[in-house]
Amino acid sequence: MLADDLNGLVNNKIISQVCDKPDNALFSDSNEWIKPGRAVFTWLTEGGVERLSVANHKKYIDGCAELGIESVVVDDGWENWAQTEKEANGRDKWAMLKELVEYADSKNVNIWVWRPSSPRYGNRSDIGLVDPEERASFMAKCAEIGVKGLKIDFFHTENLFTVRLMEEILKDAAKEKLMVIFHGVNKPAGESFKYPNLLAKEAVRGLECVGGESSWAPGPAWPFHNTVLPFTRWLAGPADYTPLNFRAFCPEAVTFTHQLASIYMFTSPMLILAADMEDMLKCPGRRFIEEVPVVWDENYVLPESKIGNLAAIARRKGDIWYLSVLNGEQEKSVSLNLNFLPEGKYKMVIAYDKGRKEILMDTKTIKSKKSLNIKLQSGGGYLARFERI
Repeated sequence: MLADDLNGLVNNKIISQVCDKPDNALFSDSNEWIKPGRAVFTWLTEGGVERLSVANHKKYIDGCAELGIESVVVDDGWENWAQTEKEANGRDKWAMLKELVEYADSKNVNIWVWRPSSPRYGNRSDIGLVDPEERASFMAKCAEIGVKGLKIDFFHTENLFTVRLMEEILKDAAKEKLMVIFHGVNKPAGESFKYPNLLAKEAVRGLECVGGESSWAPGPAWPFHNTVLPFTRWLAGPADYTPLNFRAFCPEAVTFTHQLASIYMFTSPMLILAADMEDMLKCPGRRFIEEVPVVWDENYVLPESKIGNLAAIARRKGDIWYLSVLNGEQEKSVSLNLNFLPEGKYKMVIAYDKGRKEILMDTKTIKSKKSLNIKLQSGGGYLARFERI
């Protein structure tokens, strides 16, 4: 990609213009069953093995209903419910998953499920999805009990066999009207334009890597890393960063407001939030969690942005603008021009840092074409919502 500035890169459309079109036998013009949205999952939350239980997933369904979040992803562990659930009473995993789907449906929440793409070393209970009959049977069963999407994991390579397997998974999922995200996988190469049921691919050093910095997940400091990603990895397509955490998976180098602002920076049509449900429900910036869009009408990179130093992106959904700011490693004061706002006067709701682990909220009025002066800590963040009055 070539552009005069970062805004041109972020808004570059070349990938969509060179990709193959969807297969009319699998997809229609409307594709009404493909519904982007937000989700939660329990993999990065606290609670030991209990975090994977049916009861805990019901708690997360209740929280989603309260927050207006569309889905819960049932992660690795549900395949063993027949052995791990105290009240299994002879039921198999499918019977318990169906119970969970029905409970979620009563709360207007959808269920996605995790599955490895291939056999796992030392695990005889799951042969993956390489076998066509196993793959078709699994997807048919998911569709039958009302599962809406699949999180497929452990690809780990982009050799010809694996790339073809991804395509077969997407085709078979489309036949059953199932949405998909790929985890443990190569970066996007335009597949979601040919297969619109693919909402995201992980392909990023996200919050799942916190704690592995000195071993299996080495990389740069998180404030630097997070101010690079919007202008590099995200150019290829949405990633499954699993943003938002206020506990063990919040890097110490970033603040809580940085975490909150990241859900507006690391966009995805399937935005999976990693925070413990209790933290989301009591978060001072809860309204930003409740209303974060996943599909945007317009994106604008503020010229003050600099790769690895500052990421400041304004995004519009309908008539509402949001400004997400992530700071790099050096604390700084910045003046941000609000020339992206149409002429007028705006109510501005803001979230900003008090110390490292406290989010403060405030409401102000501001006119377009003005400058916004903010002070940012190392690894700090800032988030604002603009509505014309």
